[in-house]
Amino acid sequence: MRVFGEHFWSVSQRIHIFHFVVDCPLYENIRVKFFDKVIDLCPNFRYMDTSSKFVWLFTNEHEQVLKKLGSFIEECFLLRGHN
Repeated sequence: MRVFGEHFWSVSQRIHIFHFVVDCPLYENIRVKFFDKVIDLCPNFRYMDTSSKFVWLFTNEHEQVLKKLGSFIEECFLLRGHN
């Protein structure tokens, strides 16, 4: 089994993506709404630490979670004007 992201992203890319998805204060309001939706689908998500949330989001296969992750990313890009 390979380590998450090992063959796809450089270390600096993983740090940037991690910051974007689970840490950046610019997206805090959007993230809270997104995480609440994920918690509705997976109640244990609320108890995960930040790193575990990141890994879980990018390694799960739950269609609704993946759709919500895509919507979250799209909303963040729109906020920054990257449409």
